[in-house]
Amino acid sequence: IIGIDASSPDFSRLLLIHVGHHLYSLDKTKEKLSLDRSLAKELARNINSSNKNIQKLANSFSSHAVGSEIRGHRSLGLSVKSPGSKFFSQCFRAYVSQDYEFLSAVKSNFGESYRFFEEIISRLPNK
Repeated sequence: IIGIDASSPDFSRLLLIHVGHHLYSLDKTKEKLSLDRSLAKELARNINSSNKNIQKLANSFSSHAVGSEIRGHRSLGLSVKSPGSKFFSQCFRAYVSQDYEFLSAVKSNFGESYRFFEEIISRLPNK
């Protein structure tokens, strides 16, 4: 959270992404491992898709694009997040923000990984 500029117009979005990374790192269940495995397969398939929108979505979850969202992450020594963490945190942000269009696109193109995301979310406390 230290690396997020509170005056940024994207503060709320970045904060939710950061919280999502944290929740993902705390989860020690089989669904997290299954999400990592299924996401690897789905990323490979979707990155090679002929649909540019699906490619863009897949690239946003891949490890080479990770970490650029949090300002100063390199100077703070924060580790680069895994594709699974990136996937979970972006889905978490959309879930909390009720971005159903994003969630629908993820569900239709990353169905198995999305199912594991929903299982992890269902175990979180309500408040």
